[in-house]
Amino acid sequence: MLAMKAARNIKPTCGHAHGCSSAGKLESEPRASQITQFVPAVEDGYFSDRKYTKKHEWISVDNGIGLIGVTDYAQKELGEVVYAQLPEVGDTFNIGDEIGALESVKAAADIYSPANGEVSEINSELEGSPGLVNESPYDKGWLVKMKVEELADDLLSEEEYHDLVKSIDH
Repeated sequence: MLAMKAARNIKPTCGHAHGCSSAGKLESEPRASQITQFVPAVEDGYFSDRKYTKKHEWISVDNGIGLIGVTDYAQKELGEVVYAQLPEVGDTFNIGDEIGALESVKAAADIYSPANGEVSEINSELEGSPGLVNESPYDKGWLVKMKVEELADDLLSEEEYHDLVKSIDH
């Protein structure tokens, strides 16, 4: 799972006049009963070629550029995302390196690279609207674009990831 940590002095950006308060520590492994549904990654009428990590990141590669984000499952477990810490364009990472973090009102999660490569773009929309990760984790809530040199060997297909999510807490 994403490396979940208790929230650290996060200033809410939720827009509520009273702010948001911490909801407590996130369980390290959610119960299967908390998983309501797995929705396949369908975009514009076709299935994506998205691959997944066991830590709930995803990557979709097109012409050598990988689009990276967190899964719907991960964003639901985090809760309302209030801050996205992203790398800088030009930063290089190896498979498994920490490339950023997401902070919510109840937890923080490190994000790990599913590929070797160089960051070519970050989702600057997340600076003012970190909730896009919750609203649209596979589209508007993407995190990083990377020039991919090599993908991790242990990435999961859509079906394998679906099975992983179903098996949690069994």
